[in-house]
Amino acid sequence: MWKKPIGKYQTQPLKNKDAKALKKVIGDGLIDAKEDVTLWKLDTRLHVYAWGNAPMYVDTSGKLQGQLIPTVYALWRKPDILPPLYVNAEVSPYILNGADLMWPGVFDPAFTPVIKGQLVAITAVGNPMPFAVGTITVDAKMKPAKGKAVDILHYYGDFLSKEAKVAAPEGFGSERITKVVELPAEVVDTPPRSAKEVDSEDDEELYHEVENILLADVIDNCSDDEIPDEEGEGEGEGKAEEEEEEDSDYGPTLDVPVQGAEGIHEIESDDESEIEDLQIKSDDLVFMCTHQRQTGNSALEIYVYDDEQDNIYLHHDITLPAIPLSVAWSSHGRGKDGAAMEDGSFAAVTTFLPFIEVWDLNILDAPDPTVTLGGCKRASDNYRAKTLTPSMLMKSSHKDAVLTAKWNTEVQKVLASGSADCTVKLWDLVTGDNLHTFKQHEAPVQCLHWFKQQPQSLLSGGFDQCAKVVDCRTQKTQCSISLGGAPEAIVVSPFEENRIWITLEDGSLQQYDLRSTGAPMWSIKAHESEATIAVNPGINGLVATAGADRHVKLWDVRGDAPANLASRDLGQGRVFSLQFSADKPTYLLGSGDEGKPLVYCVTDDVSSAFKA
Repeated sequence: MWKKPIGKYQTQPLKNKDAKALKKVIGDGLIDAKEDVTLWKLDTRLHVYAWGNAPMYVDTSGKLQGQLIPTVYALWRKPDILPPLYVNAEVSPYILNGADLMWPGVFDPAFTPVIKGQLVAITAVGNPMPFAVGTITVDAKMKPAKGKAVDILHYYGDFLSKEAKVAAPEGFGSERITKVVELPAEVVDTPPRSAKEVDSEDDEELYHEVENILLADVIDNCSDDEIPDEEGEGEGEGKAEEEEEEDSDYGPTLDVPVQGAEGIHEIESDDESEIEDLQIKSDDLVFMCTHQRQTGNSALEIYVYDDEQDNIYLHHDITLPAIPLSVAWSSHGRGKDGAAMEDGSFAAVTTFLPFIEVWDLNILDAPDPTVTLGGCKRASDNYRAKTLTPSMLMKSSHKDAVLTAKWNTEVQKVLASGSADCTVKLWDLVTGDNLHTFKQHEAPVQCLHWFKQQPQSLLSGGFDQCAKVVDCRTQKTQCSISLGGAPEAIVVSPFEENRIWITLEDGSLQQYDLRSTGAPMWSIKAHESEATIAVNPGINGLVATAGADRHVKLWDVRGDAPANLASRDLGQGRVFSLQFSADKPTYLLGSGDEGKPLVYCVTDDVSSAFKA
């Protein structure tokens, strides 16, 4: 949060009523009676409350209504404001250099259960004073073996702390934190408990409510139509391919980091131990989500599912400038040297802003996107201006929020985007140029899907209650379907591309034949309200839906009418996104507002219908 210079900011005495409100929120023992509180107003719209010659709290809302994040200076006055997370002192140089905290650096004997999104005070063993503040990345009752543990929000020595005029505690240096007390030998020598030693009742998962999680697709490959058995027979072999993103539309094309070790080719970091911790095995399942955190920040999160240990962990993440709406994976993009890359790992993220950021997933703590599609004539205005007016934007840019994006897996340098400005745009992922703009809809465009066998054809759905197929070569509309409702998601069958499935805002699931653009072949009420859909890329006729009614449903759509195979509440809250794994087609990934990605093995629920 404070890795870059703060820049200029306004300071003013905090009004008496606001000071009383602040004291009521933070409690007693932090502000002396004779101390006056100063308000710092930053260009980032954050407010900082300072007293005693140091910044003490960061207000993410700027109105004492959001989360107040204490700084290390507040924790030095009252260390019990936040629960401590103890780390080995040898880890401190990496955190003081701006790195996030990885699980291997957490001190085992002092570990206590944590919840995703929980604020913690990072404290070195042997020094009682916290030196960093961050949020936990995953729920954990036992310390995980690898992955990221904490997103560091603030640390001693960052640019916020450079504004302070307070002497540091004993043992605090600019490059590391040193011990000032020794722990008893029985504490240091206590071996950590393994996850297998947890009581059975500890197996219950912890959830922490967050908002607006949009799951992107898993990257794999599969050509088998049969359900694999428990030993994994029938799974696709060979080079893993990329899979596609899920927010408002889903399909068999591909949209996230490539499966396993082939996905993130080379992690770039100055920390050799961090690189070792983040190695991905060839059979790991890799997927990504976008996440609106309770701190007010948004992030693109890369997760790994270890099938052998049945464990999901956060691999790394990227901070985003605004609330995310969708994400699309691509192997093509612009490398750090500006040259075209055809075997990389990139994520195109859309938000409420009128441009698209493309991030290189191979770079840890990437400071900036590799390319921005659209946006302001002056790039610096993209994030500084409170309101982006049409006159500020490039002619080629979207003029409103970008609701969805889809990568063309055949014409691989092309990305399509749909916007609230009612247009669909095609982009060159390397140059960042706008290739063409389509205006076939009369309302915001909610979902997109490319045809794999006819890669020049693009299917779109909009709030004008229409689905349209456009030929991107001739720029002509090939067909138009009246849906009878606004679409939430739209997919094309990977086996018969004349068949499409659509979910509507009222929870309906419909199947259409593009050779006949009249009434749907069938239509059912699948969910109580808006729902999303995923089609299995390896098992012909298997479709999954999920929605705001909290249920995930599996369907056999091979007959004249769909047959419901299962309906489950999997603890995800309102489900926003789904995607089947292509390499392991019995695994369904999903996510909702409970804030934790889901990996759901559907074998038991569908084997009777699809087992050969």
